[in-house]
Amino acid sequence: MKKLILICIILALPKISFSNERSIPLELFTAKERQHSGKLKVTGPMDWKNKRTGEVYQVYERKRGSKIQLFTKTNNGQCLGRVMDSRYEKRGLVYIKNGCKFPLGNWKEGEKREFVSTYFYNNKSRDYKKTITIKKIGNEKKCLTFRWSKAKLDGHIVDDNSYTYCPKKGFTKMVSHKTNTFKMKVSGDIKGTGTK
Repeated sequence: MKKLILICIILALPKISFSNERSIPLELFTAKERQHSGKLKVTGPMDWKNKRTGEVYQVYERKRGSKIQLFTKTNNGQCLGRVMDSRYEKRGLVYIKNGCKFPLGNWKEGEKREFVSTYFYNNKSRDYKKTITIKKIGNEKKCLTFRWSKAKLDGHIVDDNSYTYCPKKGFTKMVSHKTNTFKMKVSGDIKGTGTK
């Protein structure tokens, strides 16, 4: 009888959910088509063809003013990452491989994961290390907060921000962790504070 109870406990362990971990759904990123008083628009999924490789990806478009970013599931479903960002197209960016901007799937509060993204330009490429650390895991009713950073492979930090996403609202807050003090101009419901 003790063996049977032990076997049942072992089989049930993978299904037990602890309060400091969860499966982060894509729907947290795509919560509303119009976010931040209508200033940010998230649509998709839609097909996007990579100009360099000819591959077709299923993407989500996030648009704010003239800035357009395309996101797809990357790194074996651990992230939603950019494949295109219109801000970089002017510098000759064709696409981003293994981008990682938003955590997906199973994560624990306090967990840190690192990924290498490659930015392909017309005649060169550059690698960056992306790091996501879960600050507050949230749940179906509470917000998720994570810290995201982008660094050159030599360790130079390019971007370092915390983001908050809430159920039925999507992206609600960004805090910059860069080193020089600055004021950030934001619109809508986004709150920006921190240093640059």
